[in-house]
Amino acid sequence: MSGINYGISGVRAVILALFFLAAAALPVFSTGPFAAGSLFAAEQLFDDELTTEELKKGHFFYMIDEQGRTVLTTGRRLRVKDRFLNAANELYEVVSVDGYLARARFVEKVKLTLPAVRDIGAGEILPVQKEVQPAYKIAIYHSHNAESYVPSDGTDSIYGAGGIHDVGRAFKEALEKKGVNVLYSDQLHLPHDRGAYRRSRVTALRLIRERPDAIFDLHRDAAPWEKYAIEIGGETITQIQIVVGLSNPGASTNEQFAYDLKGYADRIYPGLIHGVLLIWGSYNQDISPLALLLEVGAHTNTKEAAER
Repeated sequence: MSGINYGISGVRAVILALFFLAAAALPVFSTGPFAAGSLFAAEQLFDDELTTEELKKGHFFYMIDEQGRTVLTTGRRLRVKDRFLNAANELYEVVSVDGYLARARFVEKVKLTLPAVRDIGAGEILPVQKEVQPAYKIAIYHSHNAESYVPSDGTDSIYGAGGIHDVGRAFKEALEKKGVNVLYSDQLHLPHDRGAYRRSRVTALRLIRERPDAIFDLHRDAAPWEKYAIEIGGETITQIQIVVGLSNPGASTNEQFAYDLKGYADRIYPGLIHGVLLIWGSYNQDISPLALLLEVGAHTNTKEAAER
């Protein structure tokens, strides 16, 4: 673990600032598969998440390995060929699904290669090689506005601006304190259904016109609270899961970005990134190689832990 000492309230800002370092080596808003695209290209043709009724019955999707050990517990519906890179960088691929149980095979231990870094002061690191023009603009929005945190909000879903908006604003404020320009949208895309990503695409394309250096769709997962709870610096916070949509023509570049930022995050706070879930879907990530979906904790975690 790095010797840099960050205040716990700045952890999220540090992790997101590291995204820019990972982004430095990637082309931003390229042509080809990452052109602006059709306004309606991102319609989700399936229900990708468990319903509130299923969650109330205690249902989750479980990914288990060849030995029957649980690799992942999530509120996202898993399908054959979905993949998951866990916190230890072990990659698994789903080979069969029966009900809420997804059986997976171990693929490989992924080595996340990173350029050497040097400390330049509290809260900052830079690559040792050539100077990198720092990125100062990040866009954040919410496709599923209703998502909430049961211990703090009293329910997992609020029709309107749910608890996830409070988490988004906390991210925004933390980043702005670090000198990052944040394009934050609290535009509603209700209801929480298959069309939410189509509606949020309008928001994403509007944000893209401002040419952010990266764009993140902020969510929360659904899982037992302990699956996302982690203690750092004596405080309980929530892990972050990165979701990459595999149905995009340029998904391999989004995947590399996800791997890069996990690698940088692991260097500072090992375990803070829950994992990288590579799953069938679009999630509007075809609009940019630096577009990702982030899940901050689960519906069973407190909102305050997610905001830290």
